[in-house]
Amino acid sequence: TTGKMTVVKLYINGKPHDGNKPPATEQWKRMLTEAIILGSTVVYEKDKHDPNEPPENWSWVNGNQTEACMLAFIVRCYGVDIERAREARKTEIVKLYPFDSQVKRS
Repeated sequence: TTGKMTVVKLYINGKPHDGNKPPATEQWKRMLTEAIILGSTVVYEKDKHDPNEPPENWSWVNGNQTEACMLAFIVRCYGVDIERAREARKTEIVKLYPFDSQVKRS
């Protein structure tokens, strides 16, 4: 393995969706983007990434692999500009609940 996580499938309203072809409506794009951006502290190293490379190959720092995987997903599938989206939704993370592999959630 490469040691990198990727989104291969997601479930919305109990229905599975291919991780390469998520729902494309503006409503789903906005909701998924906001949920992922607001729940993440990960950033990519601007000086170490090639915009022509898949976002999964970028150098992600300041968070965990799950966050990086989800951010790479919205960049790859929806073309989201992470910095612009975060700037538009200026928020402060008050408390973080790290992912717990035993219960499979935060």
